[in-house]
Amino acid sequence: MNIFYCFLVPLAPKNLQVIEKTSTSITLAWDRPDGTDPILSYEIYINNSRTKTVSITKHTCVTM
Repeated sequence: MNIFYCFLVPLAPKNLQVIEKTSTSITLAWDRPDGTDPILSYEIYINNSRTKTVSITKHTCVTM
């Protein structure tokens, strides 16, 4: 029996937008990219450090 795994790098989100920005937070929204494989989550990075993994297409990042 042969088992094959296929891991494809997903496409980047489309239509990234800043919805709201304050001195301590930013709210981003985006559209899922076109493609055949479903994207289960998105990783949010601040200053090259992963801060959150979300499964939705809108997120508020808060900094102190």
